[in-house]
Amino acid sequence: MTDRAPRRSTLQYELAGTGAMRAASPGARAPSTKPKILVVDDDKDIVRLLGAILESGGYYAIAAFDPLQGLVVAQKEQPVLVLTDLKMPAGGGMGLMQRLKDNPKTRHIPVVVVTGSQEGGLDADLISRGVVGFLPKPLDPESVLEAVRLALAERRSV
Repeated sequence: MTDRAPRRSTLQYELAGTGAMRAASPGARAPSTKPKILVVDDDKDIVRLLGAILESGGYYAIAAFDPLQGLVVAQKEQPVLVLTDLKMPAGGGMGLMQRLKDNPKTRHIPVVVVTGSQEGGLDADLISRGVVGFLPKPLDPESVLEAVRLALAERRSV
């Protein structure tokens, strides 16, 4: 009889040493062949949902659960895009965006804001912090993937 590991759900989360989670689908292509997108949200259910949506769209999702962790992961992993909530502890999404913008290693990374706030929309302050898109909660998979495609297309055209 062989020892088998217990079967995991579609999303497996691990990013050793940072306390962050990396989403990966079993049997998926190597992460280096897919565009990496960082999801920063203190709500693990939102992180799982966004991870599943991104994976279904052919992206590789990595995650952090607060802005400081998000900055560390962004520096290390160099994602092509960051999806972040605005309302979180430790400085919130606005603090994360400012730190990303101030850091030479991360200032090039575009940001899409994901929020439940009804005050939505892109204003000059958000745009100045590198925000290229806005996604209201509740999340619609098609809208998420469209916002990602548009953000990445804009990134390539710059």
